[in-house]
Amino acid sequence: MAYIKKRKTKKGLTFQLVEVVNGREKAVKLPVNNVRGATAYLHKYLGDKADNRPNSLMAEQVKLKDFLPKYLELSKANKNALTFSRDLSNLKPLLKEWEAVNLSKITHLSIQEAQTKWINEGLAKKTVNNRSICLSAILRMAYKQGLIANMPEIPKFKIDKKPPFWFSDDQIKTIIDNAKPFVRDFVIVLVNTGMRLGELQRLRWTDIDLKNRRIMIKISKSHKFRVIPINETLGRHLPQLCKEKAKNQVYLFEGIERGTQFSSYYHVFKRELAKLGIAGHVHTLRHTFASRLVQRGVNIYDVSKLLGHASVQTTQIYAHLRNDDLQKAVNVLG
Repeated sequence: MAYIKKRKTKKGLTFQLVEVVNGREKAVKLPVNNVRGATAYLHKYLGDKADNRPNSLMAEQVKLKDFLPKYLELSKANKNALTFSRDLSNLKPLLKEWEAVNLSKITHLSIQEAQTKWINEGLAKKTVNNRSICLSAILRMAYKQGLIANMPEIPKFKIDKKPPFWFSDDQIKTIIDNAKPFVRDFVIVLVNTGMRLGELQRLRWTDIDLKNRRIMIKISKSHKFRVIPINETLGRHLPQLCKEKAKNQVYLFEGIERGTQFSSYYHVFKRELAKLGIAGHVHTLRHTFASRLVQRGVNIYDVSKLLGHASVQTTQIYAHLRNDDLQKAVNVLG
């Protein structure tokens, strides 16, 4: 049950929307000073409630800082460790902007102003977009819980897609021939599987089937299970690593403490590349895997499956490497 209560004050008429739940009244002051406006609020509130739509009018006013624990709990449960850590880093600038602000007060305009400020501070558009995506997830959760009545439009910057950068065959040979044994080992794994760094960190020996020559990726960025076949190069290298692994070793590559994931691939690889005078980073190995496949005529859909892309559109960044196919296509014109 809900109704309008009118009060007369020294400043004029004020209106409250009163909701009665289990015999107890909860009232909220309406931003109107006439019966018509108050009635419109009442009709909207009753309509939203009847249709089970979110309406923040009677909801508890919740600040961003107070809502974050609920969001982080959900984020941690549904995201891998790397993605969750990115969430945490994106939350810092969001809190700086809206820490003590009610969720319902985070508007399209205030979001645009924050984005403009970040760009003027020299941040990359991709970084600003990542913050915006994180904010969108927070507000979407609040909207579903009825803490905000409307989901604000959150603009994102268009980013020009650059062609992927990969290592040449000669560079890969140089790395494998000259890098430290540990770096050589994980380079051979990554350049022959195309795994993401997080997937390599979580890869256990129990996920590797040497007999049937396949690797099971159980937790991926797209939350999809996939199988990567073991090729000849990896088929020769993994058995050797298996012989060298410690007793009770859990992960393919482990940290100093037994049973823990090795987590410093990025920095270790960067140092090795600097010694060799080669530009790139760990993710370049994934690009190298994909580029090699496309250049050797593998179907783009098969490449997409091997990479674990949620959509083949993501894999299209490698399509330009099929120059022979494009040449054949235009040749039909004479």
